[in-house]
Amino acid sequence: MTQSLIAVSAFVLSIGTLITPSVHAQALAEKAPASKQLFQSDLKGVSGQEAMVFFVEFAPGQALPWHVHPGGHELVYGLEGTFAFEEQNGTKSSLRPGELKHIGPDVGHTVRNEGSTAAKVLVVRVKEKAKPVAVPFQR
Repeated sequence: MTQSLIAVSAFVLSIGTLITPSVHAQALAEKAPASKQLFQSDLKGVSGQEAMVFFVEFAPGQALPWHVHPGGHELVYGLEGTFAFEEQNGTKSSLRPGELKHIGPDVGHTVRNEGSTAAKVLVVRVKEKAKPVAVPFQR
């Protein structure tokens, strides 16, 4: 009986480790800010580069985990609310409506909505087509 219980427990634990990453990824996606891609185009005269434009809305207190845009520039224009940025070198800044923030290529950063209402931004990215938009950044 004890051996059967141990075997069943080991099986259940092994299934949990297989399911957990996808459940974790789904939970992160559900907590992610609402994002809508508005535009994507190759940059004429600049081989291998593309421009992308997104509208992003953060719920109150919502944040993005630390990440980096490999080989890509990010320009963030505040539409509504107040955002707090933190960069890998310790620089902290805020973004309010009508202000613009530039995050250079390969700079680890995080951003969060510090307000009690939804915060909205327009994001322009210029990046190498072959590289992902963003990847996690280990601090």
